[in-house]
Amino acid sequence: MMILAYCPEPAERAGLAAALPAGAELYWCSSEQELDGSREWRQARVLLLVATAWPDAALERLLTAFLPRPVVLLDMTEEGHWRLLHRHRHLYRADRQSLGSVMSWLLLPDPVSSGKGLAILTERNDYDGAMLTIAAAWALSGEGKKRVLVLDFALPHCDIAAYLDMEPRFCLSELARQRHLVDEAWLAPGPGKAGGLDLICLPSYGELAAISVPALHDTLERLARHYDHLVFNLTGQGRSSLVTLVAGHCSHLWLLADQKNISIKSAACLADYLLEQGARPAGLGLMLAPYYPGQVPDAAAVAARLPIPLLACLPDTHAAVTSINSGLLPDSEALSPLLQAMAGQLGRHSPPWWQRWMKRSAL
Repeated sequence: MMILAYCPEPAERAGLAAALPAGAELYWCSSEQELDGSREWRQARVLLLVATAWPDAALERLLTAFLPRPVVLLDMTEEGHWRLLHRHRHLYRADRQSLGSVMSWLLLPDPVSSGKGLAILTERNDYDGAMLTIAAAWALSGEGKKRVLVLDFALPHCDIAAYLDMEPRFCLSELARQRHLVDEAWLAPGPGKAGGLDLICLPSYGELAAISVPALHDTLERLARHYDHLVFNLTGQGRSSLVTLVAGHCSHLWLLADQKNISIKSAACLADYLLEQGARPAGLGLMLAPYYPGQVPDAAAVAARLPIPLLACLPDTHAAVTSINSGLLPDSEALSPLLQAMAGQLGRHSPPWWQRWMKRSAL
C-alpha cells in the first residue's frame, strides 16, 4: 500500500518511517509538481505531511491537492502553528507518539464489530445483497445484545422488509423532518422485531429528493448515537452523492462482485471512486461471490486485478433464497455457509443462537 510523505528535514525521515505499518510502500516527495500524473500520486492511499516550519507553501499545496483522500499532519513546529488550521474531516492530526496508531487505523484491516457502520455496495445486482446485509446485521447484533439498524437503500427494490416479513419501523423522510426529536424514548425497542433489528427503507424518489444533504447527514449522526451498528444495503446504487454521504458514516465498506469480468471491473471502479472521496483504506475490501453454483472463484487471480484487498469468498445463496416462502426466513442450515464466510471479517462467530433465530415458523 502506497504512502506519500513530505518532510523538509531529511534527518527526521528514518525515525518517521519506523512508525509506519510494516509492508507499506513509502515515497518521499518535495512538491506536488514532481508527482503530477505519476504512479505514486495515483496509487497513494495516505499522505503524511510533516510540518517543521511556518509557513510552508509546498506543504499547503500538497494538502490541498491530495484532499479529500486521507492526510495525516504531524506538526513539529515549536509554536504548533498548524494545529488549528485546515479543518477537514479527512485530515488527521498526530504527534510522534500517536503517529503509528493513526497510520495503523487508516491502513491495517480491523473487524467490522470494532466500528460503527457497515455498507454493502455494488453498482450491479449480481449477488443477493439483501441476504448478505441481513446475515451481517444479525451477526453484529449478537443474540440481540447489540442494537442494530438496517438501512435498505437498494435499487431497484428494497427487499429486506419482504425477506424479514416485517414493516420498516421508521420512515426516512419523517426521521429527517423530525430529527431533533430522535432520542432513546422514540427509538425504544418495538414489538415484533426480527432478531432485535430495526429497519429503514429508501423512500420514494420524490421524498428522497426533498431531503437535503445536511438534513440526511444530521439524521444519520443522530441515529448512530442510539445504535451500536448501522448496516446499509446500497446494492444497485451507482456513484452518487448518496453513496458518498453514506460511505462517510461507515467505518467499513464491502464491495460486492461475482466472477464475471464486468462485475469485477465495476467493483474496481467503485473502489477507486470511494478512495478518491476519502474512504478509510483499511475499511474497504471486496466480497467475492460465485457466478455459477458450485464453481469456486479463483480468488488469487481476482485479487491480483484489484486496487483493494479481497476479504472473503462468499458461498452460493440459491438454496437460502429459494427457501424463503411468503416472507419467511430461510432455515439456519441454508444460511450457515454465508455466516461462516463472513465470520472472520465481522469479528464475531456464528454461535448456536442462530439456530433459534433462523428456524422457520408459520404465521
